[in-house]
Amino acid sequence: AEDGAAGAAAADVDMTSVVTASAPRPRRSPQCAREVGAVIVAVVGLLTLCMPLLNSTVMRSGSTLWQALLVPAFLSSKLACEWLGELLLRRLGGDTMPCLVIATACCYELNLALVFSNADVHCTTFIMLVLLDILENAYHFRRLQLSWHVLGGAPRCGGSGGKDPVALGQCHLIASTMLLRGLVEVLTPLQVMASAALMRASPQRRFNGLVCEQTDAAFGQMCLYLALDTAVQLVTLACTCAALRKFSLRPLQLLRAMASKHLAAFVSVAVAMHVLLLSYQHSHFGADFTFRFLWLLGQGGDQPRWLCGLHWTLESPS
Repeated sequence: AEDGAAGAAAADVDMTSVVTASAPRPRRSPQCAREVGAVIVAVVGLLTLCMPLLNSTVMRSGSTLWQALLVPAFLSSKLACEWLGELLLRRLGGDTMPCLVIATACCYELNLALVFSNADVHCTTFIMLVLLDILENAYHFRRLQLSWHVLGGAPRCGGSGGKDPVALGQCHLIASTMLLRGLVEVLTPLQVMASAALMRASPQRRFNGLVCEQTDAAFGQMCLYLALDTAVQLVTLACTCAALRKFSLRPLQLLRAMASKHLAAFVSVAVAMHVLLLSYQHSHFGADFTFRFLWLLGQGGDQPRWLCGLHWTLESPS
């Protein structure tokens, strides 16, 4: 038990040591404050505006070709958030990484789950999303392999006595990122299925645009896609854990080390992203990402009439 606790503590310390070879800039400097503020604004914009806009565009697109072209844009948004996270990592230290990974992965998976709720989504879109996730994991494994070679082999990658602390921290950073992403990608589709089932059974169902007009067949299709996504992500997570052990890393100890320090932040970020993106579907929020604003402007002499959720129609005045 003492060895396990020591390994978990070492994993936490080593992961936070990866801030590049130079020390981070002083946090109190005005330049650092401006840079950090700009990065945070960019991350919030990507998570709360860019991804929901892409989600709405994919859901409104009935063309399989357009859906296939828009899918890589989702991945690009997530990669942009991860790149911005590396900027924060260099300026604020490794403690910022876990929460940003959780927020990005939650937002990405929630938006994809909402895409799967659309009855017009094509199976090609689902296959592309799975393939892109596999390619992303392959990229992270390649980065891990390069850091592993810098350390000179497996015995050093999992320990705390490596000659290169930056490469050792890079190993733990990449492994922790992959584990957190994999865990979120398994849990989020299950949360969306549970939320959708509760909202369908709720007497306030008509106020939620996600389920108010959803037929039983459409709900079954959504659950099928989400269940398949969960199964694929579960297999991917298992393969990730098995592969990390070959690098002398202990996945469960890494997760335990992060949970012991960031569990409250993990839960807060995940719940906040879940509530925010589901509130976009509520009629009282008024998030009309079609930008038609029928509920406000109307068209010609026709008057808008609310159907349910975010769905409106135009009627001629009688």
